[in-house]
Amino acid sequence: MAYPAQPAAIETLLAALQKLVPATRISPGELREHRTADADFGFDLPQIAITVTAADQRWQLQVGNRTAPGDQVFLRVIGTDSAFVATPTGSNFAAHGGRLAQHRAGGGRSG
Repeated sequence: MAYPAQPAAIETLLAALQKLVPATRISPGELREHRTADADFGFDLPQIAITVTAADQRWQLQVGNRTAPGDQVFLRVIGTDSAFVATPTGSNFAAHGGRLAQHRAGGGRSG
């Protein structure tokens, strides 16, 4: 299901995405060895799933669980064989994505 873009929410989300700083790469081998990686890292039920389409290209980003200390999140770009641990600097990424999802679920549309 597609929803019209909400400019303010999109700008906030893009700003939060720009502030994500990859701290650690989780290699394909590490993911294969960790049999419950999808569940443990939160990719089976991601906090946020974003699909970006531009011209004939498409990217899907999953934001999984927070790390044990709670200051980083697990990220995966669908179609790649790695995952990342990233630090959302200066912004609470999950909160921005949650507000966007709440707006969408509430049916709010403009334009």
